[in-house]
Amino acid sequence: MSENYFESKKSKDKVEFMLGEYDCPDLLKEQSDAKALDEFIDDYNWGDGLEIPYFILRHRNCELGTALKIFYSGEGALMLEENYKNYQLGHWVEFAEYTFKRIVERNYSSKLIAFKFPLKEDFKRSIKEAGWPDIFIENIVV
Repeated sequence: MSENYFESKKSKDKVEFMLGEYDCPDLLKEQSDAKALDEFIDDYNWGDGLEIPYFILRHRNCELGTALKIFYSGEGALMLEENYKNYQLGHWVEFAEYTFKRIVERNYSSKLIAFKFPLKEDFKRSIKEAGWPDIFIENIVV
């Protein structure tokens, strides 16, 4: 099995560089709280890549609301398409599947970060028909 790109030195170096560019080099240190991680994602330029969102997903203080925001902002809903694995978008498939799995496995708590389902109602039906857990369509009120 090949190495997870997001765990590679190349990816980690990019994260370090990009966090410097965003002027928040310490964002992923243990002391970063859930609100700081969520606020960063609110302002994140997704054209900068998936590396920083991946590491936020792995942060011990990342909450479910932020993880869902990352999933949908990172176009995770494209996984509803039968041939989504054919997308040639760098490491997007690996990222989307990782994010989906972490959410399904309930690796995140809900204490401080709210979330409102960001898509139209017809996507809710599609998600239910695909057999995804309700966690992907429920709003989080804190």
